[in-house]
Amino acid sequence: MNSQNKVSDQQAQEHDKLEQQKKAARAPQIPAKEAPKDKPAPPSKPIWDKPDSS
Repeated sequence: MNSQNKVSDQQAQEHDKLEQQKKAARAPQIPAKEAPKDKPAPPSKPIWDKPDSS
């Protein structure tokens, strides 16, 4: 009977390892660094200097 307990303990440990691997696989991915930020357009100048065609 002691050998059966060892087998079930091993199976339980393997099951726990698999559960941990599944959780790790579902963990959200965090980027290593952020993308560079764009500089905002200067407020005094319009983005498009030509008038709209009508």
